[in-house]
Amino acid sequence: MKLIEEQVILITGATDGIGKQTAIDLARKGASILVHGRSSEKCDAVMHEIINLTGNPKISCFAADLSSLLEVKQLAEGIKATHRQLDVLINNAGVGGGDLKETIRDVSKDGYEYRLAVNYLAPFLLTYELLPLLTKESSRTINVASKGQSFVDLTNLMLEQNYSRLQAYTRSKLAMIAWTIELAERYGSRQVTFNAIHPGTQLNTKIVHQSGFSPLGEVQVGADAILHLALSADLEGVNGQYFNEIQPSQAHEQVYDGIFRKNLWETTETLIREKVYM
Repeated sequence: MKLIEEQVILITGATDGIGKQTAIDLARKGASILVHGRSSEKCDAVMHEIINLTGNPKISCFAADLSSLLEVKQLAEGIKATHRQLDVLINNAGVGGGDLKETIRDVSKDGYEYRLAVNYLAPFLLTYELLPLLTKESSRTINVASKGQSFVDLTNLMLEQNYSRLQAYTRSKLAMIAWTIELAERYGSRQVTFNAIHPGTQLNTKIVHQSGFSPLGEVQVGADAILHLALSADLEGVNGQYFNEIQPSQAHEQVYDGIFRKNLWETTETLIREKVYM
């Protein structure tokens, strides 16, 4: 592994919560941090906040609305235009259940089920577009998932039947973990790794508050777990795994079904190609 001071790290959803704390902690260690946020104004403000907090000037800002696949692709193009390699990609941005009593089906800018679009389709496309930077030498990709996972029916992927926000969230996180395992099988090696993580249960984040749950822990718990996956020498070569904080764990049984993963991947590529060129 490179020295942390030589590493370039992209963190999506880095303007608040776990993503922001992770960005601060990595900046304090001297890494170059690419901060992503949905709003350019907030992203720019957080970038300057991190510089002032840490004294690390190697912080840059990239804004994109991940509910738009076109903006995801533009985000990747902006990063590829300014960087030759990524050492760590942390796909942290996500949408929770929100008001779980709400029954109106949310859709993305592309007309896809909103939580699937932001929590799964966006990181899928972003990672795919950034693979040339991630596979150039060595890298770690960390997909921030959840212990909350539920069975994905590919015939009702957009939840046009039996919609609920909680199910939309838990299905999107299962899809993310299944995709992580498939990524590791297709593109992973001892030098290039892809892992998923549940960063902690009901941490003090906007997602938890908006869903009406009481926080059970602070965001630092999640940031520490992500830093462990990003930097620990003990995890060199560990690939296609799901972690519960810093411990290897078992995800929902469906993610270990190779046929499901292949079908999910093919379905995902079709959905993305309908909106942007891959």
